[in-house]
Amino acid sequence: MAIFSSTSIFILFKIFEKFSVKPYPAIVLNYFVAGILGFIIFKGYHTDFFYNLSVDWRIWIIVIGLLFFLNFLLIQYSTAFIGMATTSVACKISVVIPIVFSIFYDNEQVGFAKFGGILMALVAILLLTYKKNEQKNVIRWWQLLLPVILFVGLGSTDTMVKFVQQEHAKQYSASQLTSFFFGFSFLSAFLWGIFKNNFFKSFVHVKTFVLGSSLGVVNFGSIYFLILSLQNVSLDDSLIFGIINLGIILLSVLIGHFIFNEKLLNLNWLGILLALLSFILLSIHG
Repeated sequence: MAIFSSTSIFILFKIFEKFSVKPYPAIVLNYFVAGILGFIIFKGYHTDFFYNLSVDWRIWIIVIGLLFFLNFLLIQYSTAFIGMATTSVACKISVVIPIVFSIFYDNEQVGFAKFGGILMALVAILLLTYKKNEQKNVIRWWQLLLPVILFVGLGSTDTMVKFVQQEHAKQYSASQLTSFFFGFSFLSAFLWGIFKNNFFKSFVHVKTFVLGSSLGVVNFGSIYFLILSLQNVSLDDSLIFGIINLGIILLSVLIGHFIFNEKLLNLNWLGILLALLSFILLSIHG
């Protein structure tokens, strides 16, 4: 479900383009819906809940929620200055950070099948996300740092989610965790948005409301099911990060090709083959 939820985000952004929906108001609404969804559906809210949280736990909530939003801004800026191809690779290959962290943090055993499967998955990610970069803008030296910062930012955020889930929040449900993260993401996005022109007027459009709310539902599901997967003791967390991220990219590429008529290069098809071989190796290990 984590793979399908995250892939649905890709589909919705494609629909944004088709219906000319302004992304930022939809993103703000998405964080709002994702923030309250856990409390409404899973009834995880208690009036004294926040008062019982430790200071460390509150800090982690704020930091991760803020990073969710900052990573979104970095993706926007990196795409504008560097191009979608380089930005996409930086986003996807960032999974190496939580994978390496999980191996050392959990003292996981790394056998041949597991090492080969993870390595093949990383190569497959690179091949699947490879596109010819058609960026024509003049790039300044500091703009070249954007994909690097994005790589570290996304990888660190996933790592923090795992760390918080294990060290600070074992007593809380996945729905509560997810709602808190997105609640502070909404606060960050809203405070940033009020300085934009016509920010509040953009929310009155029906398309923005419907698609933004839909994005919030699937975005909530992407983090909620990731946390549930990390709570699954039958699989090592490094495998979970690898399988989920590779699955998201593979499914997104196939949907883009067969539904949205996106062209695939020969390297992309090779990436699909390596992805399937990686799944086989990881399943043998599991």
